[in-house]
Amino acid sequence: EVPAYRLARLPFLNAFLRDNEWAMHMHEQIRSRDGKHVHVLSRMIDGYQDLKNAQVVAEGSEMSFERMLESQSGIPTHILLRGAPVPLRGLIPLLAAARLLADIDVLGDSCANAGFVQRVDAHGRPYAQVVKVDPGYAFSFQASQNLLNITLSQPGHLPWMSRETKVLGDWKDI
Repeated sequence: EVPAYRLARLPFLNAFLRDNEWAMHMHEQIRSRDGKHVHVLSRMIDGYQDLKNAQVVAEGSEMSFERMLESQSGIPTHILLRGAPVPLRGLIPLLAAARLLADIDVLGDSCANAGFVQRVDAHGRPYAQVVKVDPGYAFSFQASQNLLNITLSQPGHLPWMSRETKVLGDWKDI
């Protein structure tokens, strides 16, 4: 799930940023003729929580979503809602879409660039639906962090991907 987005040309400084030193400095650096700049606006989603707040059960113990990813125990398929595990839907499609769109920061450093909302299926069973927010690094095809860019520009840099895999186009490990 992705909230509706709109692009808008608005003044860089607003009531929330007028006293922010960084924002004022940026405003000085990127002046435009009319004082307006492109902003990304999105719809708020009721009940949204960052994935950084999600808890999972892995290897018999409760841990944070982020810790499970860091431990390389696999990709979470369930999260805990009110202490009970419920299916986490949409994470694999999100990761696949991020790969195709070259979003090098899909989950963010602390799993705050995506989140979830609680939903109920047609049978009344609860589940958690992944929601992508903050698409700021999509289309980073030339970024140094882009795995495809690294593979093409630095063969052998990624030890888990052999030259043969790259040549044959078998991207199953990415």
